[in-house]
Amino acid sequence: MPPISDPILKYKLLGFTLLIALLVLIVPAQDKRSYNVERQDLGTFTKFTFTPDIGEQVLVSGEEIKFGKNKFILGGAANLPMQGIINEEGAIVLSKPGVVYVSQSESPIGVSFRENKCTGLLNDFQTFEPPLITSCADCRGESEYPEYNLCVEEHKTDPDFLLDTWRIYLGN
Repeated sequence: MPPISDPILKYKLLGFTLLIALLVLIVPAQDKRSYNVERQDLGTFTKFTFTPDIGEQVLVSGEEIKFGKNKFILGGAANLPMQGIINEEGAIVLSKPGVVYVSQSESPIGVSFRENKCTGLLNDFQTFEPPLITSCADCRGESEYPEYNLCVEEHKTDPDFLLDTWRIYLGN
């Protein structure tokens, strides 16, 4: 192609090229999710069921959800919540089907968290919606009080310890 000698035409072509480049950057690409997600609004909370494609991962943290006219960005959660300490939150990443309960309220334990086979013991002192599954009856201890941290220490290396269920609280 011969060089363009008309300066006005050069600027028009340059402007058109910049416009195309800008549109490519601004207009979102077609949604190429490598997972399916199901949403169920259940009153005080919403249940999301994520099913990643085989070999794929879902980064739940950062997902935008709507409650009515309000939009929220899902944050992180404690992978292993403990009582009596400040729990660190990390990104929620699913590599197999998982459930994420999202509530607009504050967390009963002060942090969003991943469920494990001991978290059901927390039902004795806090109210969770929906209730946590109780699966560690052998860690109620000698006293009338459940020993959540003891249960975690005794079972955290069990292959079935961590559950594929997360609790995110937007009111934190």
